[in-house]
Amino acid sequence: MASSTGQLKRKRSRVACEPCRERKRKCNGGNPCLTCTEWGYDCFYKNHHRAEAQSSLIPAPPEDLQDASVAERSIPDTVRSEDQDVAQRLEANSGAAFVRKLGLKVDPEHAPKLNLFGWNIGARQGLLGAESASALPSLNVIPLADMRELACVYFAKVDPCYGFIDSRVFYERLDARWRSPLTSSSYDSVLAGVAALGSLFSTRNLGITEHHLVKTAQVQLETELLIKAPCLDTLTGWTLRVIYMRMTASPYPAWIASCTLMHLIEAAGFHLKPSSDTVLSCGVQCDPQIRGRLIGVAQHLNMWISYDLGLSMVPLHNENPLTLSPREGDYTTELLNLLPVSSSLAPDKTRNDTDLQSLLLQILNGAHSQPPSVLAQCNLVLCLLRRLRALNSNLSSLLLEKVLALFKQGLCAARTMAMSCNPWHHVANVPFHIISILLEMDSRVSFALLPEAMQTLRQVANTYNTATMREAHNTACLLIFLYQRRRSEDPSELRPSPRQMTPSSEGVSWLEGLVSELPNLQGFDFTQFLQDMNDLSQDVDVVDGINFIPLIVSAPMRVMSGPVLAVAVSRAGGLGFIGPGVKTQDMFKDLEEASALVKNPKWTARPPPVNSTLPVGIAVSAIRQFKPCAAWLYAPREGQKEYDLWSTKIRKASPHTQIWIQIGTLAEAVQLVREGPAEQRPDIIVVQGAEAGGHGRAKDGMGLMTLFPEVADALAHSEIPLFAAGGITDGRGAAAALCLGASGIVMGTRFLASTEARISRGYQNEIIRASDAATSTTKTLLYNHLRGTMGWPEEYSPRTIINRSFIEHQKGSPFEELKKLHDESLKAGDSGWGPEGRLATYAGAGIGLIHEVKDAAAIVRETQEGVRERLSSGNKYKL
Repeated sequence: MASSTGQLKRKRSRVACEPCRERKRKCNGGNPCLTCTEWGYDCFYKNHHRAEAQSSLIPAPPEDLQDASVAERSIPDTVRSEDQDVAQRLEANSGAAFVRKLGLKVDPEHAPKLNLFGWNIGARQGLLGAESASALPSLNVIPLADMRELACVYFAKVDPCYGFIDSRVFYERLDARWRSPLTSSSYDSVLAGVAALGSLFSTRNLGITEHHLVKTAQVQLETELLIKAPCLDTLTGWTLRVIYMRMTASPYPAWIASCTLMHLIEAAGFHLKPSSDTVLSCGVQCDPQIRGRLIGVAQHLNMWISYDLGLSMVPLHNENPLTLSPREGDYTTELLNLLPVSSSLAPDKTRNDTDLQSLLLQILNGAHSQPPSVLAQCNLVLCLLRRLRALNSNLSSLLLEKVLALFKQGLCAARTMAMSCNPWHHVANVPFHIISILLEMDSRVSFALLPEAMQTLRQVANTYNTATMREAHNTACLLIFLYQRRRSEDPSELRPSPRQMTPSSEGVSWLEGLVSELPNLQGFDFTQFLQDMNDLSQDVDVVDGINFIPLIVSAPMRVMSGPVLAVAVSRAGGLGFIGPGVKTQDMFKDLEEASALVKNPKWTARPPPVNSTLPVGIAVSAIRQFKPCAAWLYAPREGQKEYDLWSTKIRKASPHTQIWIQIGTLAEAVQLVREGPAEQRPDIIVVQGAEAGGHGRAKDGMGLMTLFPEVADALAHSEIPLFAAGGITDGRGAAAALCLGASGIVMGTRFLASTEARISRGYQNEIIRASDAATSTTKTLLYNHLRGTMGWPEEYSPRTIINRSFIEHQKGSPFEELKKLHDESLKAGDSGWGPEGRLATYAGAGIGLIHEVKDAAAIVRETQEGVRERLSSGNKYKL
């Protein structure tokens, strides 16, 4: 009997608080109880009449009924145990609960409250009072040409990952809608949804057009719920709305919308196999591949939103699974292939640690080719790791290595997407939760990745300067601080001796700025923290190059890098710069064209200064009006003094515009990171080797192979990323630059041989024809004099392809004669270039590797694939 009594001992307190009673959670009877403390609930008790209080009035049951009573009392304990297991799995699936528990474990008093930090980039900024705007028909919101532009952005950036719309059908119905402006249809919500997402992926701020498009789609979709059964157009419109809300809205409205979408799919019988044997078969007819993709995307969204919030998802019963076929340029199947494992993590399904580790290895070995797909893979891995930590299961060294390699790849993907205006929700979500998992791992190898993870989250927060991102960044800083303080106060922890170094004033000011927003940081030793973080980052970083995706940047080549090329490179996942013209009018026109291409809000026209020459391409007035993502500076006449002046003016005109500065010597690089005001420091430093085309260092330039490592060593304690430029034309050169330590790749000459370059056919043909740059190119100012483009600092000289002008100049021909022949060649068109021509062909030393003209997207894609090929041999490259 003693043993039996022990087994039946109560596992709960006899008195449970009201929050635990309502949520059916285990309560220890404390005030506050443990559950309320962990989850941040307000713990309180009410007086409840209990039968035990009247026990003296109730006769004891007969002895032969006691066994039955015992059996009945044992059932609730079993049910409670199962409920506790479900609750544990529910919490493990939620990143918010994991972060809360991590904070409580480190410092219960100052731990962050339960919140979905970094769930997305936050609500769209801009347009005060836009909430009161009314819905308008799509035809009244946006012209057809602009609608087509936004649709192009959608099908270039969103559709490859969420591919459930036939683009051919879309454009046909778009044109038909504009031909019949008086006839509305269910497809209007699809048109508005596609355009709204195109706008979201074109500009970082909310415009009135985008707001009207979102409102139009919302009103139509909600109205149709009341008047008719859902059709394919309605389901497509709702899916687009949920996608938009997942990236911009708060969690609960997005969850409600995703559940509504799932109920509509079920109501339409869209998930059932078409059959004549039952009246309940699918009433919506469409391409089976489109049907499978739409259902898969809807399930993916509903499932993960539910996991994040710890709420129920909407299952589809009797679903007819389909085998989806991959399409060229589309990676939707990569995303949907994660669904089986994702669904197996539902809280009502039991998984032991062996099962979870097997699933983890399966996901880690999956092939994911593009940043959104890579981040979805990371998100699933993070969930699996949280489940394993809940079971106190440790990873093998092999699994840990694979996890960290994927995290590094995911962080790179997040930075790439932030810089190229791709605001997928995981751009914010994944870096934040990588930080929490790295802290929980509590190992040297995990700490080595913390600086890069924090840098990534900070970059995303700076790019999308919303309250949501600031909160996520500050919370991550708080977690690291609490963890560092706990370690420093633990007498059993042997800490390494601090290095003899002085943290930068920028780093200290960055952390000190948190004090005003997070009072918990009062008394924090900032200097020691920075030293510890530096120690953590000293381990050698290892990149698994198999799926590494580098950022490819097109250089701002004067006149030739127009808005069409810049936008094409950016849409392909790179970052395109617009080259300067000769006058400020040129810069205004180019930025206006770029704005139209990416559908920025309409700007109020402001007349540019007349006949104002741009000596090296800076136009602060244009930057103030158009607020570009980044501004590129180089070749100052008065050295660092001009950089400081330009940087200050640009920061004032457009605070969120990044400043990129190109250098060609070590001395220039060191000067950039000297002590001084933070606004004068660049966000990116481009290290250009002497192999570059155009105007580079005339006499003191060095090759990229020797210059970059020397600069990297000198700037080792700086947080400023270094990009490599000069002679890079394909994946081989890009991979080499990455192995030197580059954070990104800049190419100029290769993009001159692109269909989008603003360049004559004769110039382009010469780029393709020339080879052996050692003998076919030279550094000379002759062509500057012939063209009349003087004014460059004396330290700079352009690399050009040798032709008759240079050969005859070397033989002593008078300049006046050369000038006359040059001007005559200008009238000859394309024949003015070539070995017998006389016009300047500025080009880099990589011309021998360029053999054909391609579109910019193909150049970006092939370079990235070349990098992966070069780094996928199984070797580990130290960067």
